[in-house]
Amino acid sequence: MRTLLRNVPTGLYVQSAEHWTGNPDEALDFKTMSEAIRFVEQTGLRKMELAFVSPQMCRLTEVPLDSLRWGTSVSRRCPQPV
Repeated sequence: MRTLLRNVPTGLYVQSAEHWTGNPDEALDFKTMSEAIRFVEQTGLRKMELAFVSPQMCRLTEVPLDSLRWGTSVSRRCPQPV
């Protein structure tokens, strides 16, 4: 399963820190929800949602970040990979 970030107003997916795409196949795969949330916190992006893409089921599920309650910053709770 791929974990993507999508801007709600524009419908565009994060391709890199400076680039966006309308095609989920070209979007950056964050691998985990924690990595995606950390990216949003570090870049200060707003009105974002997580998009989970399952290639086996050909399905895209979107979850607005505003609806998630993760309390203390995920990036502060989760250890950074070495």
